[in-house]
Amino acid sequence: MDLEDLPTEQICDYIRAQSADPLVEKLLAVLSGRIRKSEAEISAAEKRARSIVVAGLPELKGNTLRPSDRLTLR
Repeated sequence: MDLEDLPTEQICDYIRAQSADPLVEKLLAVLSGRIRKSEAEISAAEKRARSIVVAGLPELKGNTLRPSDRLTLR
């Protein structure tokens, strides 16, 4: 079995299957939560890196359309 190719959750499941120790189960739960949180933070950082912020332009007056809907009006 090549552990490098296994997803994180499968590795955690494999460890759970090898040990009936409640402490191991608790440690794996904490570790899994941290990994998921870290993955979410990485994803959010990647989205921010692709975002463009334009400051100093006045908002369009009297417009009730969302910005994404305004793009289709061209």
